[in-house]
Amino acid sequence: MSNEIFIAILMALVVITYAGLAIAAYIRMRGTRLVTCPESKQTAAVTVDAAHSALSGVFHPSDIQISACSRWPARPECDQACAREIARAPKRTTTFQMMAQWYAGKPCGICGRDMPPLSHFGPEAGLMSVTSPEVVTVAWTDVPPQQLPKMLPTHLPVCSSCHLMTWLRHEHPDLVVDRHRTAVESEDSGTIVH
Repeated sequence: MSNEIFIAILMALVVITYAGLAIAAYIRMRGTRLVTCPESKQTAAVTVDAAHSALSGVFHPSDIQISACSRWPARPECDQACAREIARAPKRTTTFQMMAQWYAGKPCGICGRDMPPLSHFGPEAGLMSVTSPEVVTVAWTDVPPQQLPKMLPTHLPVCSSCHLMTWLRHEHPDLVVDRHRTAVESEDSGTIVH
């Protein structure tokens, strides 16, 4: 094998390796994260500049820049000190991971079955308020991320099937057949009517 071919193969392997590391950094850093703002000591929803992390993360994994924050409308000159929390535990700060831990091992507030593990694909699990007189659910992904920690103590987990049926019953009651009605005996014929 000539030296030129060997160098070309070696360079291709180096490029493929760095591209793989950059893609892994991008995937690891994308999405909304919940952090504790060092200034206000309150929960803030932030989005990491995943493209910057992908390009710089190959050489400096802790080089994290925030591209959006729920507190920025009030404080645009933020020093992004919360990025250190993300650098210490990138997976733990994602809203998906937080909700997966919260749902784990709990029964559905409607059907009572164990909550299945959260998935990035398919219907979303929901939340149901314990104080509401109606059975109304909301998908956890529809809640602004910074409000999730405040909502969780006052809501029950709802599996994706129950959330979907509750939403359908609430939004399109004319399309739902409720089979849990009690049987009533008809006065004139003695037959049971459901």
